[in-house]
Amino acid sequence: MAICYWCGEEVIDGGGAREHIVPHTLLQDTTDDVSEFVLPAENAHKVCNQMLAKDYEHDFCQIVFHYSMGNPRAQKHSDSKRRNLERRLTYAANQFKQMRLNGNRTEIALSASDKKAFEECVKKIVKGLYFKDTNQYLDLEKEWSARIIWNTLNVEHDSTAQTQAKVFLEMLGGDPFKGNDVFKFRFKKVEDGLTSIWEFLFYDRFPVYVFLVHHSEKDQVSG
Repeated sequence: MAICYWCGEEVIDGGGAREHIVPHTLLQDTTDDVSEFVLPAENAHKVCNQMLAKDYEHDFCQIVFHYSMGNPRAQKHSDSKRRNLERRLTYAANQFKQMRLNGNRTEIALSASDKKAFEECVKKIVKGLYFKDTNQYLDLEKEWSARIIWNTLNVEHDSTAQTQAKVFLEMLGGDPFKGNDVFKFRFKKVEDGLTSIWEFLFYDRFPVYVFLVHHSEKDQVSG
């Protein structure tokens, strides 16, 4: 039976749509083969695909591009954002409210809705990669949970974040990345357990760390 990687329900003929595990907007920035980050129509509901894109992916990509400012591969999205700001004054005002100057750098103050968009897209990526690797639905409600480490998002500038990232890198043990020049990922399971730590790297400079925790082991990795 063909099932949707996102909701785990059957995909009926005509109800599916090809799904980009990593938002398509990001994948457009690479000339490499992106087939490893695409799920066929029989494994993604059209409605799930549309919901994720409509409700979360735009804000997620804007956050990634903010943190990747100055990277030439992200430049076209910076240019696009600037054009949007020039055309849509209300949108511009809301975007600038999210940003604050700290010394000589600009940081983003993530709102609750920003965090929700970021969390849902990170879960989407984890679920998609898991499905691609195992051909099994990843239940993040009853069996697993994905815990994002938020304080590492500003790792280029924050010494506390750098220290935390160093611990995670030691846990990953030098395992090589999979991916391309825009998005890379790697993961490693804990010894004698199901829980794993994942690293997503966007534009070679924006790392995201996630623990995929099996509920039978949640007490062992609390905190």
